[in-house]
Amino acid sequence: MFFQNLTKKLTTLGISPLGCLLVVGAVSCAVLFGKSSTRSSNPSHPKTETTSSNWFKLSQMGNPRLIESLAKKEQLEKDLTSFYPIVSSKVAIAFPGEDDMASPLNLSVILTLAKETSLTPPLLLSITEYLCSSLPGLTREHISLSDNLGNLYMPTSITINSLLIHGLENYLGKLFPKEHFALAYHLRESKPTLQLTLNQSYLSHLSKEESEKIITHTSQYLYQNYHDSYDIVIETIPFARLQNRKPLISKVLIGIMILIISLTIVALSSFYLAKHAYERVSPEPKKIKRGINISKLIEIIQKESPEKIALILSYLDPTKAEELLSKLPEDLKQQVLKYKL
Repeated sequence: MFFQNLTKKLTTLGISPLGCLLVVGAVSCAVLFGKSSTRSSNPSHPKTETTSSNWFKLSQMGNPRLIESLAKKEQLEKDLTSFYPIVSSKVAIAFPGEDDMASPLNLSVILTLAKETSLTPPLLLSITEYLCSSLPGLTREHISLSDNLGNLYMPTSITINSLLIHGLENYLGKLFPKEHFALAYHLRESKPTLQLTLNQSYLSHLSKEESEKIITHTSQYLYQNYHDSYDIVIETIPFARLQNRKPLISKVLIGIMILIISLTIVALSSFYLAKHAYERVSPEPKKIKRGINISKLIEIIQKESPEKIALILSYLDPTKAEELLSKLPEDLKQQVLKYKL
């Protein structure tokens, strides 16, 4: 049925059905011939793949070495979460290629840390030692560590001095507020120096006995533990005054006061504008005094029927109604009086 309707439509358009079939067949043959020619024209040489440096591709799932590296990657990511404050980690391993075995092993790690935390030098050293022991041939120079905030940590910058400073700062932080002391390491030719600077303004707020006691305890601790390897220098100078951080309650009170003052200003200005606007308005409405043109009114109502004129006069003041009635023509006046009565 479909082909019969199609044949009828082609005939009405003046197109021969046989010619249309021949055209469709020729186009189909041309398309098929074109596809076969393009396939035969392509060379049978194998497609060369460009390897992206030394990083493994997930498409090479048949490579036993890749499977081993993926298993090692998952194990490292799981083990790194045992270090606090690491929440999760992503590890990428670059093994040396088969053609270039002399290239070093590289490791890149992105750590997700807990909120408001960072990697301390001891923790960074522990993570670095763990990674080096887990992957034979890996050195600190070829480890890249970063966190989810974009901070980059260089394991090669970890030294005994940085660990020493960090440990001393943690201990002194229990004796002094962190903003009231400064610890520095100075490398000398003969013997390195540890310099502790205390805030004289902070010590002056303490009692004399308490101040002497805390300074004596600090000196004894430094000399007993570090005097053999370092020269100890302790000095007190006034630090620059820090800006007082306003507590949350004061900030809330200041905000409430600003809001109350703003509302008061808005209320007073609204009251002032309303008062002046009210004073400009007269207490008694102005009466519209306008005289009535009797002749014009008579000219208008004369065009109406006597019944309607009588109805209009009944709503007017009696004196005005009598005046209008007297001005009407005599015949119209008599007709209006009939309805008025």
